[in-house]
Amino acid sequence: MQIDSKTKLRRGLQNGSSTSLNWRVTQAIHGVGHKLVNRRVSTVAVGTAFVLLMTALPFTSSIDSVAFANGTQNCPSSTPWGTALDQNGVEMGINNDDWNGGHQCARNTDNGADFTVTNQGSIVPKQSNDSTAPPQAYPDLIYGCSNTMCYSSGWPKLVSSIGYWYATGNINTTAETGDDWDANYDLWFNRTDNIGPSRGAELMINFNHQGRSPHGTLLGEPNLGGSVYDVYEQQRTSGSYTWNYVDFWRENTTSSVSHLQLNQFMSYAINAGAMQSSWYWTGIDSGFETWYEGAGLQWLYDFIST
Repeated sequence: MQIDSKTKLRRGLQNGSSTSLNWRVTQAIHGVGHKLVNRRVSTVAVGTAFVLLMTALPFTSSIDSVAFANGTQNCPSSTPWGTALDQNGVEMGINNDDWNGGHQCARNTDNGADFTVTNQGSIVPKQSNDSTAPPQAYPDLIYGCSNTMCYSSGWPKLVSSIGYWYATGNINTTAETGDDWDANYDLWFNRTDNIGPSRGAELMINFNHQGRSPHGTLLGEPNLGGSVYDVYEQQRTSGSYTWNYVDFWRENTTSSVSHLQLNQFMSYAINAGAMQSSWYWTGIDSGFETWYEGAGLQWLYDFIST
């Protein structure tokens, strides 16, 4: 059985010689039928065509190892419980990713690119709006590669050679008023065509949130795709892995995005010196970071396209 061992470098740790920037840095190993290891780590703080690239690791369809979600519910787990199909029949991984030991459940609907957080029993009390506090979970859809597993062919992609890429999604934010969460697209980049843990950059596009605020050094307030974003940057280090984290925080929140041009965010990061066009795009996640509760949050559909 092929093991999907994605390194979730976005989220925090809870012990070791950490700094105030540690909440987005943890190494969580995802897979099927294997345990979570190395979870706690220390941290110090675009063209019209794309090319099909060969990777250092063999491409393995997740159909071979992870069954379709098929309308099932998944409760506390840090492993992908199935796969889903977008409206064009492109396969995506679907992951509860209850990485921080909470009691979250999520449900998929008929193999579609969607999920609902059906239960979130927080194990920690509600915190103040502290941007350094670690989220408890990140239920998400995975498009492209997740470490040693690719859910669709043609990944990773050389940034300088990709065409125009767009994201379309819709969420339902019917969680309780006091719940803390954000909704985002999370893009991952490596300096080489290795599909392992990120050694390049992470671009997180936050388009809705409740009870949270951004963290890091403010780079600017660009207008991207008709909306203004506050852009923050930090550098992350986990063992031998170092990458640049760039957070695009939309000023006017929304429950849906349509034809969001991802290349504009890549170009901004390149111009800011956070990544290079010679690097490789390994994949994109779509989901919710949840800090406190979150039951009722829905990712209604997701569609990544050229």
